[in-house]
Amino acid sequence: MPKIKTPKRNIRHAPAAPTSRSKALEKFQEDLKAEKLESEAISSKIDEHLSRGQRKRTARRERVQSKLNFAADLLQAKQQSLEIQPVATSAFNNISSLSDSLTLSLESTNKDESHADRARKKVTHKAKLDMLKSESQQLNQVLSHPKFQADPTNTILQHLSNTIAAASKKR
Repeated sequence: MPKIKTPKRNIRHAPAAPTSRSKALEKFQEDLKAEKLESEAISSKIDEHLSRGQRKRTARRERVQSKLNFAADLLQAKQQSLEIQPVATSAFNNISSLSDSLTLSLESTNKDESHADRARKKVTHKAKLDMLKSESQQLNQVLSHPKFQADPTNTILQHLSNTIAAASKKR
């Protein structure tokens, strides 16, 4: 005997009450439709004499151009947000300037090393373990230091300013 299929029940719910967000979304979608209709009307007048391939190429060019414009707008917004941030009076006034100075120093040291030098320097497992051991001992010494326990941030800032001053004297 074949299986008996029961008919599916379609339950219809009442539509959800509109929210202010949905109203804003509807308004935005209406604006997009209006802009699209306007651009299609303008492009249809221009595109009447173009072949199908030419219309495809212009459409593709417009899509790429809109993506480029979007990327340029994002970069401009990012630059404006960076310009709004206050400029530090010293190199170590805040953590962001500290990280910027560290990245700059790392970039300068990376530029000094050539690609061949980095290829020749292979770190073995034993060297990694030795480095880990020495760095963990040094970290324990730093954490147990009384000045660091009293005021960690100022101690780090003082250490960095001293090491940078010493490095600049060597150059």
